[in-house]
Amino acid sequence: MSGGFAVFWERFHPWIGAVVAVAVWWYAEMAFPVNPDSLFGTAATVASVFASFLGVAKGLILTIKSTETYKVLERNGYLAPFYEYLGVAIWAAIAFAVVSVIGFFVYAGGADTEAAENMRKLYKLAWVFCAALALLSYVRFGRILFRLLKHA
Repeated sequence: MSGGFAVFWERFHPWIGAVVAVAVWWYAEMAFPVNPDSLFGTAATVASVFASFLGVAKGLILTIKSTETYKVLERNGYLAPFYEYLGVAIWAAIAFAVVSVIGFFVYAGGADTEAAENMRKLYKLAWVFCAALALLSYVRFGRILFRLLKHA
């Protein structure tokens, strides 16, 4: 990849991937489970694990602040995007957890009105978007963090 495109891709691929995941979900007419409670519970747990790891990662970053690697990153202007990626990953994980918990309420009662069905359709798209964004942001930050720690 060329330098400019590589930087663009690194910065935006979680967002692009999440939009692509929604488009694939929509056009493939993929279905949710009939009773998605276990899916929502598991998804909220996974999102909590992501957020917890990212919180620990933030602590790890603080331990390398006095290293030469950290100083080189700071001098070359890489810290701002690094912290931005951490922030996006944490907020994406939190959003995925919140959207997963909201699912319990969206599917409660099982109303079969057209409005309820439309709300469920929109909810599914939001859930897929948040799931993909959380996963891709987590992977992006984890990959960068482990490369950084390897050189610290």
